[in-house]
Amino acid sequence: MQGLCIFDTKNVIFTDFKKDTVSKLHEKSIYSLTKTGESPHQTLWVGTLRGLYRLDKNNADYKITEVIRNEPIMKMLSTKDREKETLWAIGNNGLVQVDVQTNQVQYYKHDPKSINSIATNRISFINKSDEQTLWLSYTINGFTKFDIKKKQFKHYKINDGLPHEVVSSIIPIDEENIWIATGAGLSHFRVKEQTFENFSESMGIPMDEFDGALFYKDANGRLYFGRDKGFISFHPKEIRDKPLFPTTIITSLKVFGSEAQLDSFISYKKEISLASSQSSIRYVMPINWKE
Repeated sequence: MQGLCIFDTKNVIFTDFKKDTVSKLHEKSIYSLTKTGESPHQTLWVGTLRGLYRLDKNNADYKITEVIRNEPIMKMLSTKDREKETLWAIGNNGLVQVDVQTNQVQYYKHDPKSINSIATNRISFINKSDEQTLWLSYTINGFTKFDIKKKQFKHYKINDGLPHEVVSSIIPIDEENIWIATGAGLSHFRVKEQTFENFSESMGIPMDEFDGALFYKDANGRLYFGRDKGFISFHPKEIRDKPLFPTTIITSLKVFGSEAQLDSFISYKKEISLASSQSSIRYVMPINWKE
């Protein structure tokens, strides 16, 4: 097999594309495949090391159109707004938007003078939580939420609560909950609250460094994250909230039943000296507390 083949899942048969069809691809190193449209008028998109191609069914063969030349297309997905479908692709040249009707291409690139741009042109991963929201990650720059309708980028890094800025994969559970594999464990991001709950080896997961976009979500919603040492799996609904321990605050100190005379509030004191005869002491902590 060279370049492309078709797998018949029903009959479990591989069929090579015709040689004259494959020869029209200038690059046989294929990194990504996706489709747009509805059967029988579907379009197959092929991302290669040196460009993007669309394959449209033409009787028994395929019509091949080169859409982007001389740049790697590593991953792709499509979104749909009413009847309009859009292809999104990533590589080393920013975020690429392709109109599947006209093949018109638009680039979103890093602009150091604007906060409303991608963090870097080298994007390593792309996913979506709905038809209007994309999630992008980078090798060393955390991850980004892209609002397609508003054309707005929002970045998340360590200062926002992310445990590590190496993000290998992002799995949206729904529009409000995102799971992220990083270089320092897994992270549960709550979109509405804008909060992170991080999980590492110290909390019991068997590994906390995830390389590459090795992930899977099955039909029951169970998540799988893998690397060279193996993989872990869990269902997000089975994850319990972290136990919350109150901060100890002493509000009162009594010696032989009388309030101790101190030069400042006891909660501000780092240490207190008592005479050896002051052997009966009592301290008070509030029962009701807030973290």
